[in-house]
Amino acid sequence: MVGHYTKFTTRAEDRTRLASLLSQAAAAMGKLAGCKLYEIALDATDSAVTVVNEVWTDESAHDESLQTEAAETLIAQAMPLMVAPSKQIRFGSIVADWLD
Repeated sequence: MVGHYTKFTTRAEDRTRLASLLSQAAAAMGKLAGCKLYEIALDATDSAVTVVNEVWTDESAHDESLQTEAAETLIAQAMPLMVAPSKQIRFGSIVADWLD
């Protein structure tokens, strides 16, 4: 499993529109076999920030999701709303055997 935590910054008045686009993305990604989680959250302290938490079976599943027509369309609609580049943290599976 791999994941991404991505922070998107818009103008405060555009956040609702971005959240709507990301909700459409969540519905589309949720239909893909490799998507385990696609969660959208609004930052409670910054009215311009929206975050997405994604979990995928592997990086190739995520890469393939970005090539879908739905993703390409939604990305094209979301990009003009951004006032700063998105910031992404990538993470992989947590190996828990060292806890024993």
